Amino acid sequence: AREQRSMDWYLTQQKLWKDETVKNKLNANAWYNYYSATRALKNSCYDAKDPEGSAKKKEEFIKQGNQIVEEAYKVIPSSFEANHMKWWDGNNNPELLPFLMKAYEIDPNDVRAYDDIMIQYEIRRDKTKFKQFANQLYLANDLPSSLLNWGYNLLSELDQNAIVFTAGDNDTYAGWIAQGSKNFREDVTVVNCYLITDDEYRNKLFQELHIPALDIKVNKGPEEDLSKNQEIVFEHILKNKVGIPVYVSTTAISYFENKFAENLFLTGLSYKYSDNEFDNISIIQRNYESRYLLDYLKQNFSFHQMNNHAKYFDETYIPSMLKLYKHYQESESIYKMKALEPLILSISESSGQQTEIFND
Repeated sequence: AREQRSMDWYLTQQKLWKDETVKNKLNANAWYNYYSATRALKNSCYDAKDPEGSAKKKEEFIKQGNQIVEEAYKVIPSSFEANHMKWWDGNNNPELLPFLMKAYEIDPNDVRAYDDIMIQYEIRRDKTKFKQFANQLYLANDLPSSLLNWGYNLLSELDQNAIVFTAGDNDTYAGWIAQGSKNFREDVTVVNCYLITDDEYRNKLFQELHIPALDIKVNKGPEEDLSKNQEIVFEHILKNKVGIPVYVSTTAISYFENKFAENLFLTGLSYKYSDNEFDNISIIQRNYESRYLLDYLKQNFSFHQMNNHAKYFDETYIPSMLKLYKHYQESESIYKMKALEPLILSISESSGQQTEIFND
């Protein structure tokens, strides 16, 4: 989620860290990195040309990861690393939660447990504890400032008491941390598209939002049913969202565009769900002219290891920027058009999309 490397790089790291555990079985950092490299291999081994072979490789890396965790826990059971690995390898199995909390108890200053704990408090809808760990992630500089700016801007464009769907760790955390650390737009409910498949979380959230319960066991069924069940959940929310504005972040649009595209209207960094067409260009204009904080796109003075990865989020401005640019052009707002142009060119150059942008 922070940096992407090649399979060969992860294989090398796996071997080198394994060697370190052989040299010193009490080296907790070596065990943790050995497992991390193996986990990364599991998540990176898919080959579209050989799906069957990829599945076998993934299963092999899963087994290797399980074995590493068990071996590590035997020799360093009182370490942060061993306890966190037990939780991490369990794929959010609630029965393993004591290992996560034990890791935090051993070293409450180790940031590696913060996001896991934050998610657990989100699932339990413990808003005080959730906010505490969102703020701790902010103070630990866990995400780059540019990504937090993006999260702030996403929240800033939404209607009061809205729901906004996000896709992965980074876009979800960006909104959560902006809320938890800056007390900003706490009226908005940021809903991760994967987390909503957790039955306990969904039931509690629906109760809060006065949405009727949904009689479906999403995270208890076969993995291949996940996408189908997600769609059922989304449709249920959209049908029963009485008085609740619903948005989909541009980062999560792939979950919705196949079935709900005709009811989704771009408003900037998100799409608003609406049964009727509306003047979304004026909303985009309002967001860029009075709600977004965009100085970081012009010059970012903060260094973070995720800066390159965070550039993906800069690209999500491009579709709405182009719409606004054409609006300025058609309305002969030349000064505003010229002011927006350098931002479009800068982001397109950084992301390698100059050709597409110029053709548009």
